[in-house]
Formats: sequence, structure tokens, C-alpha cells
Amino acid sequence: MFGKKTPTNVSAPKAGPQLAMLALKSGKGLSAKAIIKAWSELFPGVPPISDDGTEKKDGSVVVEFGFDGGSLMLLAVNAPIPQPEIDEACGVSWMWRQASSELKQQRAHAIITAVTSVPPVDAALAVTRLVAAAAKAGDPAGVYWGAGGHVHSPALFIDAAKSFGDAEMLPVMLWVGLRISGSGPKGPLTLTTHGLAPFGHNEIEIIDTRMGIGDLRTLVFETCDYLLRAGPVLRHGHTFGRSEDEQLRVEHTTSRFRTGEPVIRLHVP
Repeated sequence: MFGKKTPTNVSAPKAGPQLAMLALKSGKGLSAKAIIKAWSELFPGVPPISDDGTEKKDGSVVVEFGFDGGSLMLLAVNAPIPQPEIDEACGVSWMWRQASSELKQQRAHAIITAVTSVPPVDAALAVTRLVAAAAKAGDPAGVYWGAGGHVHSPALFIDAAKSFGDAEMLPVMLWVGLRISGSGPKGPLTLTTHGLAPFGHNEIEIIDTRMGIGDLRTLVFETCDYLLRAGPVLRHGHTFGRSEDEQLRVEHTTSRFRTGEPVIRLHVP
């Protein structure tokens, strides 16, 4: 089972804003009324959002929504997400092989963020749901989750937002990007995460494991879910696992890929 909830002995980064971008083929469907309706259809068991006002700023449209605990902002911009940023994200988005060609259809985008002091996970869930509602109401080409550095197809994003939530496993696959490299399909494989820092956690790294790539992804996403629920509880030198038979050593060290950055390294055979 996972380790005890004891304080960690390594400094964690300060939590940052939760933000996503919805790439759009057009501005169709982005009225507050349509988005509120889509939210209620997608998330009937979640408190509804309210229309807190719309205004135009420098050619863009800002829509504010109230939700349980704070407010959300959607900024519609009549220009695509910069292509170099999208190209890099497409290259590492293993869940959406057609990302590069599909996102060439984008003509505009919406920036969606939480303007609130609620905990980062609550803010991320609210942003995720608003992105899904705007995608359902509008004319989406794709979703870019900037902190994770990856993109998602609108259909996958909406499905994951509906299927995962705070009562079950969090939609960490939408929030946390995985970079996996290896000398061949059988490994050894090396992994680093992108996207835990805005939640106030150090990123995870695994070096030279023989675990299969599917099992490795599952392990890391389940570990991310555990950290986001329990807090920074993986202590240096301790072991943890998802069962009594799995014992993985935890090391607090510096990143092999990001100079000077502290990370949690899991030693996975």
C-alpha cells in the first residue's frame, strides 16, 4: 500500500496558476449561455457555474464564470496558439497521434484559468470542467494543457473530465505530461514528469527501468494521483508501493534533465 502521510523532508515548489488553452476552428458556441448549458449536461452532479459578466478587451472577449469556491475566466483570442509551442506539444502527446494534423485547423483559441484561492486540485478540476464545457459548446480543434506541455483531442478530454473527479481517480493524465525515452522498445526506459510543480509538488523521475511502458505510465499516473490527494508524503530513503509486494525506493535528488531542480526519483527495477 502507499506510504504513511508523514511530512516530506524536501522543499517543494510554490503552487502556481491552473491554466489551459482550447484551440478553436472558429469562435462558434462560446457564449456564456451555451457553456453553462454544456457544463450542466456534462457534470450534473457538480455545482453549476454562473455568468458573472462578459466584456471586450483589445479585440478579445473575456467571460467570467462563478463556481463553487471562486471564479473562472475564459479569454477568447482571435488568433491561434503560437505554432512552435503547439508543434513541441504535439511531438510528445502519445495519447493523440493525429494531434499535429488536427491542430492545423485552429484559427483562434480560448485561455481558461481559475481566479481563486481554492486549493490547486480544486482549481484544476474547475478549469478542466470549463474547458470540457467550452469544447462541447464550441468548435474545438484540441486542448493544450500548458504546464504538462501536451495536447489532447477534444473527445478524449471531455470523456476524461466526465469520468474522473475528486471522488475517484483525478484526471492526472490531462494535467501531467510524461517524457519517456529509451534505447529500444524493451528498454531500459527513463521517464520524467511535467506538470506537478503548479500543484506544489516536485516532478517525478525514473531512470533506466525495465518495466514495460504501459505499466510505467500506470505507475506514474497512480503515484501522481496519490501525491495530489495526500500531499508531499514521499520521504527520502523511504519505500512505497501500491501493494505489500511492491517496494520502490524514494530518493530526493536533482533532476537529470533540468539543471538544479529538485525531483523525486523513484527507483523502479
